Formats: sequence, C-alpha cells, structure tokens
Amino acid sequence: MATIERSDRALKISNARILSAVYFGLLAVVFTLCLDATFYALGVYQVIPLFKGTLLAMFTASVFGAIFGEKIIHCPKPYKWKVFVWGWLMTILALPFYDLGFIYFYLTEHSTFTPQLNLIIISKFYVLILIETFLLVEFWLGILAGLAAIYLRHHLIYYIYDSADD
Repeated sequence: MATIERSDRALKISNARILSAVYFGLLAVVFTLCLDATFYALGVYQVIPLFKGTLLAMFTASVFGAIFGEKIIHCPKPYKWKVFVWGWLMTILALPFYDLGFIYFYLTEHSTFTPQLNLIIISKFYVLILIETFLLVEFWLGILAGLAAIYLRHHLIYYIYDSADD
C-alpha cells in the first residue's frame, strides 16, 4: 500500500515576501535595541542615534527579508539546512548595504569631517567599516539569521497558517 504524502501547507502561502519582510524587520528592531542597551551598559559611545540605527536596521532587514522570503518560506522538505543557508546568505548580502547607510548617518551626524572628505577617503572608510563588521558581527549575526529563518519556516509559518483558518 502506497503512503500518501501530506502536502506542505507552507508552500501554499501566497504572501511569503511580505511575511518574511515583517518578520526580519521586527527581529532587526529587537536585536538593535538589545545590542544598543548592551553597548550602553558597557559604556560604549553611541556613534549614530538609536532611532536612525534602528530605522536603518529595520529597513535593510525588511528589504532583504522580502528578497529572500520566497526562497526561505517556499523551500521544500528537507529544508532546515537550505533555509539556514538562505538566512545566512541574506545577512552576508545585506551587511554591505547596512554599512553604506551607517556611513551616511555617521557623516551627517559628524559634519565636522565633511569639508575634508573626498571619494578616496570615503571609500577607504567604507572598506574599513565593511571589514570590521564582517569580522566582528557577520559570523554570529549570520548564525542568528539562519536560525531565525529556520524558526520562521519550521514553526512560525504553521502557527500563522493555522491561526488564519480560525
């Protein structure tokens, strides 16, 4: 007797990009606030204002969550490793864009440097920030994003799907 395979309900969700954008945007807000509170407790100077940093993180995470949402949510079984890699890749590709926004906000907040800047200095500053964020943040942020993508695909999507039926 042949076994009938149940269809995966997550593959039927039509608004995967929007759902993923909201999910990763909210995670970025929570993560940014927790990270800022930790840095404040350690006495680290705030380089850009909290509101601008949170807005930048939310916007970047939402855009890249929307780009990768289809791949994450509609990944067929077995999906855990694939979804983890998509979440990790999403973070690796989003970080350079976040760094561009960070440099923009940094230069607008510290306008005393503006008259001395040229394209070469800004490019060197961008490369330095990019290297530092990849060395200090990317490893564990990529792992957290991969785990968050697994949680979205493995648990949250079914919770949302089941709550919509009620």
